[in-house]
Amino acid sequence: MTLARGRLLTALVGLVGVMQPACCRQVRRYPVPGPADLIGAVRKANVQPRSMRAKVTADQRTKKGRLKATVYLLAHRRGGLRMEATVLDNTVAVLTSDGQKFFSIDFKRKVVYLGPAKPCNIARIFGIPLRPGQVAMVLMGGMPLLVHGSARVSWDRCRGMDVLALRNDAEGLEQKIWIRRVRGRWRVERSQVRDGKGRRLLSIEFKHFVVRAGSWMPTWIRYVQPAAGTDVLLRYRKVEADVVIPQDAYRIDPPAGYPVRWLDCRDSARLPFEKSLEGSVGSKRNGRPPAAAVEGEMQQVRDRSGGVSAPAKAQQARREQGGGQGAAPSSPREEKEQ
Repeated sequence: MTLARGRLLTALVGLVGVMQPACCRQVRRYPVPGPADLIGAVRKANVQPRSMRAKVTADQRTKKGRLKATVYLLAHRRGGLRMEATVLDNTVAVLTSDGQKFFSIDFKRKVVYLGPAKPCNIARIFGIPLRPGQVAMVLMGGMPLLVHGSARVSWDRCRGMDVLALRNDAEGLEQKIWIRRVRGRWRVERSQVRDGKGRRLLSIEFKHFVVRAGSWMPTWIRYVQPAAGTDVLLRYRKVEADVVIPQDAYRIDPPAGYPVRWLDCRDSARLPFEKSLEGSVGSKRNGRPPAAAVEGEMQQVRDRSGGVSAPAKAQQARREQGGGQGAAPSSPREEKEQ
């Protein structure tokens, strides 16, 4: 019996040895790219398209359980964001940012928040702790690049993709980015950042691509950042690229009676990525701004409040707004009613 088991084990080991190369033997059928070629491909994906409008199903895993919502989204590479989260077609939260400041209404707590557009504030909707321009970048299929001192290229023969590895020796970090060559064009599909002990700090994965405005855009995004407690899956139900976003899209008139609170936070899970198009948020001002400036901004928000709820105002604005060809509505939810 022991001999029979030994022969069976030998046969299985041999079978695995034969099968493994067959599963992972994809070969590169184009010239070997250099690090500069792949870094250029990622940077191109980080600036095109310039803007988007989408209807997204968000599934976020938190310590308190899973949170599911439909999010109506407007985003611009320069840090413009507008997100309206709904549950059972009821608006529960709205967040906007012009790249420098953020504004949010929490309809559950009946409070308005105002503050700097730091990653920890922007994460209030999707849970993605990045600067506004970087969030827009990821939502459109771009990948934040680690500030690095060296780079190398290898081949993943199992996935059939080039792997760009970036090293940040100052902080002991390495980022790997998987890039696929499809119909003569580069497509960014995965990224991982690990520390010197091999622990995963960040993972981003894209799937189910469509071409919009001449660029690859994912309709499935998984973002995991353990230190920030973030694990979110985004599935796009509708997506448009290079839409014209009105200037007033990032402005919300708060409901009457909602208190306005200044909200600041500390970015404990921030990683050293290259600057996105909107620049470094808060670079001109360290810490909390002067109390007079804070109170002035909060008073401006209070002055805009009225006796009509924000959802009702949004519906009224959609009825009154004509909107030109190619222009995105001030509220991303307008596409639902068209």
